[in-house]
Amino acid sequence: MEILLANRTLEARGGSIERLHDRRVARLGNLAIRADQLGVNDPLTHIYQYIERGYESLPGIREDIETDIAERLPNTPFVNTVDFNFSGDDFISVKDKVSMRAMTETNLEILASESRLDTSLVDEYERAKLESTEVTKLGDWFSSSPVGSVMVFESLPIGQQEYAVARIYQKTSDSQLAGNFISLHNPSIKLFEQVRLELGVPVPSSTHHTALDILGDEYCINGVTEGFVNKYVQTYDGILNTETGQNHSFGLQSKDVVDNGISKVRRQTKLTSIYVDAVRAISSGQGRVTSELIDITNNLDNNRGLVINQPLTVELIRTVLENIAAGIASVVHRADGQLLRNLESDRSDQDTNLASISHYSGQAKSEGATYSNTGCPTVGRNDQASESNGGDMMILGAAFNLLQSPDDFGRPKIGVCRISNCPSRGELSWWHKRTLVGGCDICVGCHKIFEKGKLPQNVYQKQQAKKLAQSKIVT
Repeated sequence: MEILLANRTLEARGGSIERLHDRRVARLGNLAIRADQLGVNDPLTHIYQYIERGYESLPGIREDIETDIAERLPNTPFVNTVDFNFSGDDFISVKDKVSMRAMTETNLEILASESRLDTSLVDEYERAKLESTEVTKLGDWFSSSPVGSVMVFESLPIGQQEYAVARIYQKTSDSQLAGNFISLHNPSIKLFEQVRLELGVPVPSSTHHTALDILGDEYCINGVTEGFVNKYVQTYDGILNTETGQNHSFGLQSKDVVDNGISKVRRQTKLTSIYVDAVRAISSGQGRVTSELIDITNNLDNNRGLVINQPLTVELIRTVLENIAAGIASVVHRADGQLLRNLESDRSDQDTNLASISHYSGQAKSEGATYSNTGCPTVGRNDQASESNGGDMMILGAAFNLLQSPDDFGRPKIGVCRISNCPSRGELSWWHKRTLVGGCDICVGCHKIFEKGKLPQNVYQKQQAKKLAQSKIVT
Protein backbone atom coordinates (compact mmCIF):
# COMPACT_ATOMS: atom_id res chain seq x y z
CA MET A 1 0.00 0.00 0.00
CA GLU A 2 1.34 3.42 -0.94
CA ILE A 3 0.85 4.87 2.26
CA LEU A 4 1.70 8.67 2.73
CA LEU A 5 3.02 8.14 6.23
CA ALA A 6 3.77 11.43 8.02
CA ASN A 7 6.22 11.11 10.86
CA ARG A 8 7.20 14.70 11.54
CA THR A 9 7.31 16.63 14.80
CA LEU A 10 5.99 20.14 15.38
CA GLU A 11 8.45 22.92 14.76
CA ALA A 12 9.30 24.91 17.85
CA ARG A 13 7.20 28.08 17.93
CA GLY A 14 8.01 29.29 21.39
CA GLY A 15 7.95 27.67 24.79
CA SER A 16 4.21 26.87 24.86
CA ILE A 17 4.38 24.94 21.58
CA GLU A 18 7.47 23.08 22.77
CA ARG A 19 5.69 22.03 25.95
CA LEU A 20 2.62 21.00 23.95
CA HIS A 21 4.84 18.91 21.70
CA ASP A 22 6.52 17.27 24.71
CA ARG A 23 3.15 16.30 26.15
CA ARG A 24 1.98 14.86 22.83
CA VAL A 25 5.16 12.87 22.32
CA ALA A 26 4.93 11.52 25.85
CA ARG A 27 1.29 10.61 25.35
CA LEU A 28 2.05 8.88 22.07
CA GLY A 29 5.01 7.11 23.66
CA ASN A 30 2.77 5.97 26.50
CA LEU A 31 0.22 4.61 24.03
CA ALA A 32 2.77 2.85 21.84
CA ILE A 33 4.88 1.49 24.69
CA ARG A 34 1.86 -0.25 26.22
CA ALA A 35 1.60 -2.51 23.16
CA ASP A 36 4.06 -2.27 20.28
CA GLN A 37 5.35 0.05 17.60
CA LEU A 38 3.45 1.93 14.94
CA GLY A 39 3.76 0.57 11.44
CA VAL A 40 2.56 0.37 7.85
CA ASN A 41 -1.21 -0.16 7.50
CA ASP A 42 -1.59 0.22 11.25
CA PRO A 43 -4.72 2.27 12.20
CA LEU A 44 -2.82 3.53 15.24
CA THR A 45 -0.65 5.53 12.83
CA HIS A 46 -3.64 7.75 12.04
CA ILE A 47 -4.13 8.42 15.75
CA TYR A 48 -0.48 9.46 15.93
CA GLN A 49 -0.86 11.76 12.95
CA TYR A 50 -3.93 13.50 14.35
CA ILE A 51 -2.42 13.90 17.83
CA GLU A 52 0.70 15.30 16.22
CA ARG A 53 -0.74 17.65 13.59
CA GLY A 54 -4.48 18.02 14.18
CA TYR A 55 -6.58 19.18 11.24
CA GLU A 56 -3.47 19.50 9.09
CA SER A 57 -3.24 15.69 9.08
CA LEU A 58 -6.78 15.01 7.85
CA PRO A 59 -6.16 15.19 4.06
CA GLY A 60 -3.37 12.63 4.39
CA ILE A 61 -5.42 10.36 6.66
CA ARG A 62 -8.35 10.46 4.23
CA GLU A 63 -6.14 9.71 1.24
CA ASP A 64 -4.49 6.89 3.17
CA ILE A 65 -7.79 5.24 4.18
CA GLU A 66 -9.20 5.63 0.66
CA THR A 67 -6.26 3.64 -0.70
CA ASP A 68 -6.51 1.14 2.14
CA ILE A 69 -10.22 0.49 1.48
CA ALA A 70 -9.66 0.18 -2.28
CA GLU A 71 -7.09 -2.53 -1.58
CA ARG A 72 -9.69 -4.47 0.42
CA LEU A 73 -12.13 -4.72 -2.50
CA PRO A 74 -11.86 -8.24 -3.98
CA ASN A 75 -10.84 -8.47 -7.62
CA THR A 76 -10.95 -4.70 -8.05
CA PRO A 77 -8.02 -2.82 -9.58
CA PHE A 78 -6.88 0.59 -8.53
CA VAL A 79 -4.83 3.42 -9.98
CA ASN A 80 -3.77 5.97 -7.37
CA THR A 81 -2.10 9.16 -8.57
CA VAL A 82 -0.16 11.40 -6.17
CA ASP A 83 1.54 14.63 -7.24
CA PHE A 84 4.91 15.59 -5.73
CA ASN A 85 7.05 18.73 -5.70
CA PHE A 86 10.79 18.23 -6.19
CA SER A 87 12.65 19.80 -3.28
CA GLY A 88 16.42 19.43 -3.04
CA ASP A 89 16.97 15.68 -2.97
CA ASP A 90 13.42 14.82 -1.90
CA PHE A 91 9.86 14.74 -3.21
CA ILE A 92 7.08 16.32 -1.11
CA SER A 93 3.46 15.37 -1.76
CA VAL A 94 1.42 18.35 -2.95
CA LYS A 95 -1.73 17.42 -1.05
CA ASP A 96 -0.48 16.83 2.46
CA LYS A 97 3.22 17.84 2.39
CA VAL A 98 4.63 14.41 3.23
CA SER A 99 8.28 13.67 2.47
CA MET A 100 8.80 10.63 0.25
CA ARG A 101 12.26 10.15 1.74
CA ALA A 102 10.99 10.28 5.34
CA MET A 103 8.16 7.91 4.47
CA THR A 104 10.40 5.21 2.98
CA GLU A 105 13.07 5.60 5.67
CA THR A 106 10.47 5.27 8.42
CA ASN A 107 9.02 2.12 6.85
CA LEU A 108 12.52 0.66 6.60
CA GLU A 109 13.26 1.39 10.27
CA ILE A 110 10.02 -0.20 11.40
CA LEU A 111 10.53 -3.32 9.29
CA ALA A 112 14.13 -3.60 10.46
CA SER A 113 12.89 -3.72 14.05
CA GLU A 114 9.94 -6.01 13.33
CA SER A 115 11.89 -8.52 11.23
CA ARG A 116 14.18 -9.15 14.20
CA LEU A 117 11.13 -10.30 16.14
CA ASP A 118 9.23 -12.00 13.31
CA THR A 119 11.33 -13.86 10.73
CA SER A 120 8.37 -14.06 8.33
CA LEU A 121 8.94 -10.34 7.65
CA VAL A 122 12.54 -10.77 6.44
CA ASP A 123 11.50 -10.63 2.77
CA GLU A 124 9.46 -7.51 3.49
CA TYR A 125 12.53 -5.94 5.09
CA GLU A 126 14.68 -6.78 2.07
CA ARG A 127 12.11 -5.15 -0.19
CA ALA A 128 11.95 -2.09 2.09
CA LYS A 129 15.74 -1.74 1.74
CA LEU A 130 15.36 -1.58 -2.04
CA GLU A 131 12.42 0.82 -1.82
CA SER A 132 14.40 3.13 0.46
CA THR A 133 16.84 3.74 -2.40
CA GLU A 134 14.09 4.79 -4.81
CA VAL A 135 14.06 8.42 -3.71
CA THR A 136 17.76 8.85 -4.51
CA LYS A 137 17.33 7.08 -7.86
CA LEU A 138 14.31 9.24 -8.64
CA GLY A 139 16.19 12.42 -7.73
CA ASP A 140 19.14 11.58 -10.00
CA TRP A 141 16.80 10.66 -12.86
CA PHE A 142 14.56 13.71 -12.34
CA SER A 143 17.50 16.13 -12.43
CA SER A 144 18.86 14.80 -15.72
CA SER A 145 15.74 13.74 -17.68
CA PRO A 146 13.50 15.82 -19.94
CA VAL A 147 9.91 16.67 -19.05
CA GLY A 148 7.59 13.79 -19.97
CA SER A 149 10.04 11.01 -19.12
CA VAL A 150 8.93 8.11 -16.93
CA MET A 151 10.67 5.89 -14.40
CA VAL A 152 9.12 2.51 -13.55
CA PHE A 153 9.49 0.32 -10.45
CA GLU A 154 7.68 -3.02 -10.45
CA SER A 155 6.97 -4.72 -7.12
CA LEU A 156 5.70 -8.30 -7.26
CA PRO A 157 3.70 -9.69 -4.32
CA ILE A 158 5.64 -10.89 -1.29
CA GLY A 159 4.23 -12.76 1.68
CA GLN A 160 0.43 -12.62 1.81
CA GLN A 161 0.05 -10.03 -0.93
CA GLU A 162 -2.16 -11.05 -3.82
CA TYR A 163 -1.18 -8.59 -6.53
CA ALA A 164 1.75 -6.61 -7.83
CA VAL A 165 2.11 -2.83 -7.70
CA ALA A 166 3.72 -0.90 -10.52
CA ARG A 167 4.96 2.55 -9.53
CA ILE A 168 5.17 4.72 -12.63
CA TYR A 169 6.65 8.16 -12.02
CA GLN A 170 6.40 10.82 -14.74
CA LYS A 171 8.22 14.14 -14.78
CA THR A 172 5.44 16.63 -15.52
CA SER A 173 7.53 19.81 -15.18
CA ASP A 174 10.95 20.93 -14.01
CA SER A 175 9.64 20.94 -10.44
CA GLN A 176 6.80 18.39 -10.32
CA LEU A 177 6.45 14.62 -10.43
CA ALA A 178 3.30 12.51 -10.85
CA GLY A 179 3.37 9.17 -9.04
CA ASN A 180 1.00 6.53 -10.41
CA PHE A 181 0.51 3.45 -8.24
CA ILE A 182 -1.21 0.61 -10.10
CA SER A 183 -2.43 -2.80 -8.89
CA LEU A 184 -1.79 -5.64 -11.34
CA HIS A 185 -3.24 -9.10 -10.78
CA ASN A 186 -1.90 -12.51 -11.87
CA PRO A 187 1.69 -11.23 -12.09
CA SER A 188 4.86 -13.20 -12.77
CA ILE A 189 8.50 -12.41 -13.43
CA LYS A 190 8.12 -13.67 -17.00
CA LEU A 191 5.09 -11.43 -17.58
CA PHE A 192 6.93 -8.32 -16.42
CA GLU A 193 9.88 -9.21 -18.65
CA GLN A 194 7.52 -9.48 -21.62
CA VAL A 195 5.99 -6.09 -20.78
CA ARG A 196 9.45 -4.54 -20.84
CA LEU A 197 10.25 -6.08 -24.22
CA GLU A 198 7.00 -4.78 -25.72
CA LEU A 199 7.76 -1.30 -24.36
CA GLY A 200 11.21 -1.43 -25.99
CA VAL A 201 13.13 -1.88 -22.73
CA PRO A 202 16.15 -4.25 -23.01
CA VAL A 203 15.88 -7.29 -20.73
CA PRO A 204 19.25 -8.85 -19.80
CA SER A 205 19.19 -12.63 -19.96
CA SER A 206 19.09 -14.71 -16.76
CA THR A 207 19.05 -11.82 -14.31
CA HIS A 208 15.50 -11.86 -12.93
CA HIS A 209 15.18 -14.85 -10.63
CA THR A 210 13.14 -13.31 -7.81
CA ALA A 211 10.62 -10.56 -7.14
CA LEU A 212 13.43 -8.50 -5.60
CA ASP A 213 15.43 -8.81 -8.84
CA ILE A 214 12.57 -7.21 -10.75
CA LEU A 215 12.14 -4.46 -8.16
CA GLY A 216 15.84 -3.61 -8.15
CA ASP A 217 15.98 -3.41 -11.95
CA GLU A 218 13.94 -0.25 -12.52
CA TYR A 219 13.94 1.39 -15.96
CA CYS A 220 13.42 4.79 -17.60
CA ILE A 221 11.80 5.77 -20.88
CA ASN A 222 12.28 9.19 -22.47
CA GLY A 223 10.12 10.87 -25.09
CA VAL A 224 6.92 9.43 -23.66
CA THR A 225 3.63 10.80 -24.90
CA GLU A 226 0.56 11.32 -22.73
CA GLY A 227 -1.31 8.22 -21.70
CA PHE A 228 1.68 6.06 -20.80
CA VAL A 229 -0.08 4.57 -17.77
CA ASN A 230 -2.94 3.34 -19.98
CA LYS A 231 -0.45 2.01 -22.51
CA TYR A 232 1.42 0.14 -19.78
CA VAL A 233 -1.74 -1.53 -18.43
CA GLN A 234 -2.96 -2.35 -21.94
CA THR A 235 0.40 -3.96 -22.71
CA TYR A 236 0.19 -6.02 -19.51
CA ASP A 237 -3.38 -7.13 -20.26
CA GLY A 238 -2.62 -7.77 -23.93
CA ILE A 239 0.04 -10.33 -23.06
CA LEU A 240 -2.38 -12.14 -20.72
CA ASN A 241 -5.11 -12.01 -23.37
CA THR A 242 -2.82 -13.71 -25.90
CA GLU A 243 -1.70 -16.37 -23.42
CA THR A 244 -5.16 -17.27 -22.12
CA GLY A 245 -7.59 -16.32 -24.88
CA GLN A 246 -9.56 -14.34 -22.26
CA ASN A 247 -10.04 -10.60 -21.90
CA HIS A 248 -8.27 -9.02 -18.93
CA SER A 249 -8.39 -5.70 -17.11
CA PHE A 250 -5.47 -4.97 -14.78
CA GLY A 251 -4.70 -8.67 -14.94
CA LEU A 252 -8.23 -9.73 -13.97
CA GLN A 253 -10.42 -11.72 -16.35
CA SER A 254 -13.21 -9.39 -17.33
CA LYS A 255 -15.64 -8.90 -20.20
CA ASP A 256 -16.10 -5.27 -19.24
CA VAL A 257 -13.78 -2.60 -17.97
CA VAL A 258 -13.57 -2.88 -14.18
CA ASP A 259 -14.10 0.38 -12.30
CA ASN A 260 -11.05 1.81 -10.55
CA GLY A 261 -11.46 0.88 -6.88
CA ILE A 262 -9.93 4.10 -5.59
CA SER A 263 -12.30 6.18 -7.74
CA LYS A 264 -15.26 4.25 -6.31
CA VAL A 265 -14.08 4.81 -2.74
CA ARG A 266 -13.25 8.50 -3.25
CA ARG A 267 -16.80 9.16 -4.38
CA GLN A 268 -18.04 7.91 -0.99
CA THR A 269 -16.82 10.87 1.06
CA LYS A 270 -19.59 10.49 3.64
CA LEU A 271 -18.64 6.87 4.26
CA THR A 272 -14.94 7.63 4.67
CA SER A 273 -15.81 10.61 6.91
CA ILE A 274 -17.07 8.09 9.48
CA TYR A 275 -13.54 6.67 9.75
CA VAL A 276 -12.08 10.18 10.06
CA ASP A 277 -14.67 11.06 12.73
CA ALA A 278 -13.66 7.95 14.69
CA VAL A 279 -9.99 8.95 14.51
CA ARG A 280 -10.85 12.39 15.87
CA ALA A 281 -13.06 10.96 18.62
CA ILE A 282 -10.32 8.60 19.76
CA SER A 283 -7.56 11.22 19.55
CA SER A 284 -9.49 13.84 21.53
CA GLY A 285 -10.32 11.49 24.40
CA GLN A 286 -6.97 11.80 26.17
CA GLY A 287 -6.71 8.03 26.23
CA ARG A 288 -10.34 7.42 27.25
CA VAL A 289 -13.60 6.50 25.51
CA THR A 290 -15.75 9.52 24.56
CA SER A 291 -19.49 9.82 23.96
CA GLU A 292 -18.73 10.55 20.29
CA LEU A 293 -16.91 7.24 19.91
CA ILE A 294 -19.75 5.38 21.63
CA ASP A 295 -22.28 6.99 19.26
CA ILE A 296 -20.30 5.74 16.26
CA THR A 297 -19.78 2.20 17.54
CA ASN A 298 -23.40 1.88 18.75
CA ASN A 299 -24.67 2.72 15.28
CA LEU A 300 -22.36 0.07 13.85
CA ASP A 301 -23.61 -2.58 16.30
CA ASN A 302 -20.01 -2.83 17.44
CA ASN A 303 -19.77 -0.95 20.73
CA ARG A 304 -18.09 -3.84 22.60
CA GLY A 305 -19.74 -2.67 25.81
CA LEU A 306 -17.89 0.66 25.84
CA VAL A 307 -18.60 3.17 28.59
CA ILE A 308 -17.63 6.82 28.80
CA ASN A 309 -14.16 7.44 30.32
CA GLN A 310 -13.21 3.79 29.94
CA PRO A 311 -9.42 3.64 29.32
CA LEU A 312 -8.55 3.02 25.68
CA THR A 313 -6.21 0.21 24.74
CA VAL A 314 -4.24 -0.24 21.56
CA GLU A 315 -6.19 -3.42 20.81
CA LEU A 316 -9.50 -1.57 21.18
CA ILE A 317 -8.41 1.31 18.95
CA ARG A 318 -7.22 -1.03 16.24
CA THR A 319 -10.35 -3.15 16.41
CA VAL A 320 -12.71 -0.18 16.12
CA LEU A 321 -10.88 1.46 13.21
CA GLU A 322 -10.25 -1.84 11.43
CA ASN A 323 -13.96 -2.74 11.64
CA ILE A 324 -14.96 0.65 10.23
CA ALA A 325 -12.53 0.36 7.30
CA ALA A 326 -13.67 -3.19 6.52
CA GLY A 327 -17.31 -2.09 6.87
CA ILE A 328 -16.86 0.73 4.38
CA ALA A 329 -15.25 -1.73 1.95
CA SER A 330 -18.25 -4.05 2.33
CA VAL A 331 -20.63 -1.24 1.33
CA VAL A 332 -18.58 -0.15 -1.69
CA HIS A 333 -18.30 -3.76 -2.85
CA ARG A 334 -21.85 -5.00 -2.17
CA ALA A 335 -24.20 -2.04 -2.61
CA ASP A 336 -25.60 -1.45 -6.09
CA GLY A 337 -24.82 1.65 -8.09
CA GLN A 338 -28.05 3.47 -7.24
CA LEU A 339 -27.61 3.02 -3.49
CA LEU A 340 -23.99 4.18 -3.69
CA ARG A 341 -25.11 7.29 -5.55
CA ASN A 342 -27.75 7.94 -2.89
CA LEU A 343 -25.22 7.51 -0.09
CA GLU A 344 -22.96 10.16 -1.56
CA SER A 345 -25.81 12.58 -2.34
CA ASP A 346 -27.03 15.50 -0.25
CA ARG A 347 -30.03 13.41 0.83
CA SER A 348 -27.78 11.07 2.80
CA ASP A 349 -26.68 11.80 6.38
CA GLN A 350 -24.23 10.08 8.73
CA ASP A 351 -26.90 7.86 10.28
CA THR A 352 -27.81 6.48 6.84
CA ASN A 353 -24.19 5.72 6.04
CA LEU A 354 -23.65 4.15 9.47
CA ALA A 355 -26.71 1.97 8.90
CA SER A 356 -25.38 0.87 5.51
CA ILE A 357 -22.04 -0.14 7.06
CA SER A 358 -23.88 -2.07 9.77
CA HIS A 359 -26.06 -3.87 7.21
CA TYR A 360 -23.40 -4.85 4.68
CA SER A 361 -20.70 -5.70 7.23
CA GLY A 362 -23.23 -7.97 8.94
CA GLN A 363 -24.01 -9.57 5.62
CA ALA A 364 -20.30 -10.08 4.95
CA LYS A 365 -19.77 -11.58 8.40
CA SER A 366 -22.56 -14.12 7.87
CA GLU A 367 -20.88 -15.20 4.64
CA GLY A 368 -17.39 -15.36 6.14
CA ALA A 369 -16.04 -12.40 4.10
CA THR A 370 -13.53 -10.29 6.05
CA TYR A 371 -12.50 -7.49 3.65
CA SER A 372 -9.03 -7.56 5.14
CA ASN A 373 -6.24 -5.65 3.43
CA THR A 374 -4.38 -7.84 0.93
CA GLY A 375 -1.92 -5.17 -0.20
CA CYS A 376 1.07 -4.30 1.95
CA PRO A 377 0.96 -6.41 5.12
CA THR A 378 0.65 -4.71 8.47
CA VAL A 379 3.68 -4.52 10.71
CA GLY A 380 3.76 -3.40 14.30
CA ARG A 381 1.36 -6.02 15.66
CA ASN A 382 3.72 -8.67 16.98
CA ASP A 383 2.47 -8.46 20.56
CA GLN A 384 3.62 -11.93 21.60
CA ALA A 385 7.06 -11.40 20.15
CA SER A 386 7.34 -8.09 22.01
CA GLU A 387 6.35 -9.71 25.29
CA SER A 388 8.78 -12.58 24.88
CA ASN A 389 11.67 -10.25 24.13
CA GLY A 390 11.44 -7.77 26.94
CA GLY A 391 7.90 -6.39 26.80
CA ASP A 392 7.58 -2.62 27.13
CA MET A 393 11.31 -1.99 27.04
CA MET A 394 11.63 -3.83 23.72
CA ILE A 395 9.55 -1.22 21.95
CA LEU A 396 10.66 1.82 23.92
CA GLY A 397 12.88 3.08 21.11
CA ALA A 398 10.18 2.56 18.52
CA ALA A 399 7.66 4.51 20.56
CA PHE A 400 9.94 7.55 20.39
CA ASN A 401 10.97 6.88 16.80
CA LEU A 402 14.56 6.05 17.72
CA LEU A 403 14.57 2.26 17.36
CA GLN A 404 17.63 1.77 19.53
CA SER A 405 18.26 -1.30 21.64
CA PRO A 406 16.03 -1.06 24.74
CA ASP A 407 18.86 -2.31 26.93
CA ASP A 408 21.17 0.41 25.67
CA PHE A 409 20.96 3.73 27.50
CA GLY A 410 22.77 5.25 24.57
CA ARG A 411 25.51 7.81 24.71
CA PRO A 412 24.97 9.89 27.88
CA LYS A 413 24.55 13.63 27.45
CA ILE A 414 23.17 16.64 29.28
CA GLY A 415 19.64 17.39 28.18
CA VAL A 416 15.94 17.65 29.09
CA CYS A 417 14.04 14.41 29.81
CA ARG A 418 11.31 13.74 27.25
CA ILE A 419 8.84 12.45 29.84
CA SER A 420 6.57 15.48 30.31
CA ASN A 421 5.95 15.14 34.07
CA CYS A 422 9.41 13.92 35.05
CA PRO A 423 10.61 15.67 38.25
CA SER A 424 14.02 16.25 36.64
CA ARG A 425 12.40 18.88 34.40
CA GLY A 426 11.66 21.13 37.38
CA GLU A 427 8.45 22.90 38.34
CA LEU A 428 8.75 25.93 36.05
CA SER A 429 6.87 25.18 32.84
CA TRP A 430 8.66 27.89 30.88
CA TRP A 431 12.17 26.71 31.81
CA HIS A 432 13.00 23.03 31.88
CA LYS A 433 15.98 21.91 33.96
CA ARG A 434 18.63 19.74 32.38
CA THR A 435 19.95 16.42 33.62
CA LEU A 436 21.79 13.32 32.40
CA VAL A 437 19.82 11.67 29.60
CA GLY A 438 20.52 8.83 27.19
CA GLY A 439 20.43 8.73 23.42
CA CYS A 440 16.63 8.60 23.56
CA ASP A 441 16.45 11.83 25.63
CA ILE A 442 15.03 9.93 28.62
CA CYS A 443 16.73 10.46 31.98
CA VAL A 444 18.34 7.85 34.21
CA GLY A 445 15.45 7.88 36.68
CA CYS A 446 12.82 7.25 34.01
CA HIS A 447 14.91 4.48 32.49
CA LYS A 448 15.04 2.73 35.87
CA ILE A 449 11.24 2.88 36.10
CA PHE A 450 10.90 1.43 32.59
CA GLU A 451 13.26 -1.39 33.56
CA LYS A 452 10.81 -2.35 36.32
CA GLY A 453 8.06 -2.70 33.73
CA LYS A 454 6.28 0.48 34.81
CA LEU A 455 5.46 3.75 33.03
CA PRO A 456 7.15 6.87 34.45
CA GLN A 457 4.12 9.02 33.60
CA ASN A 458 1.85 6.89 35.78
CA VAL A 459 4.37 6.67 38.64
CA TYR A 460 4.82 10.45 38.74
CA GLN A 461 1.08 11.07 38.57
CA LYS A 462 0.53 8.83 41.60
CA GLN A 463 3.36 10.52 43.49
CA GLN A 464 1.91 13.95 42.73
CA ALA A 465 -1.60 12.85 43.80
CA LYS A 466 -0.24 11.43 47.06
CA LYS A 467 1.71 14.62 47.74
CA LEU A 468 -1.39 16.75 47.07
CA ALA A 469 -3.52 14.59 49.37
CA GLN A 470 -0.97 14.87 52.19
CA SER A 471 -0.80 18.65 51.81
CA LYS A 472 -4.56 18.91 52.22
CA ILE A 473 -4.40 16.87 55.45
CA VAL A 474 -1.72 19.18 56.86
CA THR A 475 -3.69 22.32 56.05
